[in-house]
Amino acid sequence: MDALKSSLTASEWRRLILCEWAEGDDALTTPEDVDACIRPGAATLPARKGTEYVAALDIGTRRDLTALVVGHAETRDAGRVVVIDRVLSWKPEPGQRVDLTEVEAAARRICKGYRARLRFDRMQAEQLTGNLTRSGLRTDEYIFSAAGALRLARSLATALRDRALELPDDEETRREFITTRLVETGPGTVKLQNPPGAHDDIVTAVGMVVTDLMARPETGRGSVMVPQGRMVKRDLSALGPRAARSAAHPPRPIRQNAAAALLRGPRMQRRG
Repeated sequence: MDALKSSLTASEWRRLILCEWAEGDDALTTPEDVDACIRPGAATLPARKGTEYVAALDIGTRRDLTALVVGHAETRDAGRVVVIDRVLSWKPEPGQRVDLTEVEAAARRICKGYRARLRFDRMQAEQLTGNLTRSGLRTDEYIFSAAGALRLARSLATALRDRALELPDDEETRREFITTRLVETGPGTVKLQNPPGAHDDIVTAVGMVVTDLMARPETGRGSVMVPQGRMVKRDLSALGPRAARSAAHPPRPIRQNAAAALLRGPRMQRRG
């Protein structure tokens, strides 16, 4: 029952399990969960050698913010955690647009500095990410279909609830996570949505990073076991004469030229 409850939003639980009337609109998380996920002090973490990073870009040119985040996954005593190393955002001035040339330069600098692959929404940033791809960066589209939006929303809500997300100490980031809503768009389907006057661009970019990293298998140090000791001679007495000869003297591999000759078949003699 606890596993079922953790997979549903609060309104889904009330409506589907408790048979109560509830609107299909919930807060993404609680202020307590957000504060527990905030990393005190360090707003930016430097790149580390041997760590695989993923960046994500969510573009808004007029009314919304443009957000660029980069993060990585690591295994701690409590389990797997997605760490957001850095958050950058651009807010358009009244009547102005976000300078996408500046955004492109920042994305190129961040992805090269962290050796990160960039996730993006093609409907927002096709030309910009095309320029980045041609400059040698690795880019990977995040498809915001109904299934993609659902996967992002649920992955992010689960990471916040389980305290499996570490966020930088940034006021805009905290504000967005507290105000963003989970809205039902159909039976069992939800997506992120910002209330009027609020933003969810940083939340969406963080969600792309979380969804990408949490979908990957955990990696760590492994070992290969190589058997050691004396080779044991097989007892072939229980086999028949033909089987014993075959086991003791396995057939040799056919040479490449001999195999080709067999495939061609016998040569025809030329007459005349």
